[in-house]
Amino acid sequence: VMTATAMTGATVFLAPFVLAIEGLPVVTAPASYGSLLVLGPILTGLFFLAGFWMTRRVGATNTSILTFISPVVALLLGLAFLNEKIGLMQLIGMGTIFAGLLIIDGSLMARFGRWVSKSSAGSL
Repeated sequence: VMTATAMTGATVFLAPFVLAIEGLPVVTAPASYGSLLVLGPILTGLFFLAGFWMTRRVGATNTSILTFISPVVALLLGLAFLNEKIGLMQLIGMGTIFAGLLIIDGSLMARFGRWVSKSSAGSL
């Protein structure tokens, strides 16, 4: 309930600014309406339900991984089904996401910490 209230409040607050800057959206293809209906309430709602379900079971840090891998999955699905091209910036972005996931995991930093402590101990 709290998240729904926050999102609704943000929408009501931001809508006038978005409409003033961007104007009303122009939808030219009927399939776009279906996309809006599927992407908006259905997929976003399912994502929030899955996120809250996961948070109770695995914690907030592990649940945040869903948010990080979503752009990577979208790129790969676009590549597989829409023949979209992946350029240098997308590869850099995916590398950055994976590096962030390794940092969040903590095991890479723990190994790096052990390596640093071993190498500095040998120099004494």
